[in-house]
Formats: sequence, C-alpha cells, structure tokens
Amino acid sequence: DSPTQNFAIHDPSFSGNIGLSQGGLKVTATASNDWETAYIGRTVKSGKWYFEITATTVPAFFIIGVSSLEGYVNAKNTYIGDNADSYGFQFYPGNNDYIYHDGSNYDAGVETSLSNGNILQVAYDGDTGKYFLGVNNTWAHSGNPSNGTNPIFAKTAGKTIYFGLSPYNGGVFDFNFGQKSFSY
Repeated sequence: DSPTQNFAIHDPSFSGNIGLSQGGLKVTATASNDWETAYIGRTVKSGKWYFEITATTVPAFFIIGVSSLEGYVNAKNTYIGDNADSYGFQFYPGNNDYIYHDGSNYDAGVETSLSNGNILQVAYDGDTGKYFLGVNNTWAHSGNPSNGTNPIFAKTAGKTIYFGLSPYNGGVFDFNFGQKSFSY
C-alpha cells in the first residue's frame, strides 16, 4: 500500500485532554467549565491553506486560531491566544467577537452568528501570515482571502504555526482537511 494523499488530523500528543475521535477528525470538548485546545498534527510555515469545520454542536463560546511552537507548548490545557505568540478569534454568539493575542483580548466590534450544523471556513496564507475565517461562505469582518484583504489577524510571515481550536464547556466539531469534498 502506497498512499498518495495524506491529510491532516488532530494529534493527541499535540492536544490537551480534549476528546478526539474518528481518526482525529472529530473534536469533542470534555471539560466542564474549562478550556481545552486541540491542535492539528501538521505544522504550516508557508503556502496557502484551507479547511472546513462543521460546528455539530456549538458551545457558548470557543476560540479558533494559530500558535507558534512557543505559544503551543504552554497552551494545551488553556485557550489559543492565551500565550506568547498565539492568536485566537472567539466566536461568542449573542455578543461581539473577540481577538486574543499574547494573553490579552480585543473587542472585534462585530457579532458573528453561529448555529449547530454551520460550516466554518479557515484560510491561512503562510507567506503573508494572514488568517481568515468564514461561516457558510461569508467571510468574517469582510475578509477576502482571494485578494488578501481584511484578515481576522496577521502573524509574522514564514513562521511555523499550529492550527488550534479551543472550546469552553462543550462543543462538537467535525473537521474536513480535504479528505472529502469541501462544502465551499
């Protein structure tokens, strides 16, 4: 057997005490009233990357983002964006979204609505460090990954990063890294 297609999955050795199943493609928050972070087991340094997440069960809030090795090492059992050189975007239905960076948070001033079954889109350009998020084919904060405008945030380009998802008190997420057709 010589597989020609290798897709990313979540790696339990990269993640906190969060539930991983279906070959590392399903993330289930297991902590009650606490943060957990699941990291994808493939690092990214350059190029353009895209994947989708079905928010099967949307928790009260969660953070999705990127972290360098320095931020990742300390953030397995906390949220992405809580440590040095990590950035996170908090979907907080019913409230304004927040951006987390180096342990601080900033009100993004806009609410992004989510419901069970919605498709989250993640686009990252490692050559520019720009990070974009969308919901059901509408990019958050008027972002446009095709032309590189209005990213959620931008990291230092060319730095090795880990993608992560940090749910709080519940949530189930199914990831598609290209192992099946994308919705958008």
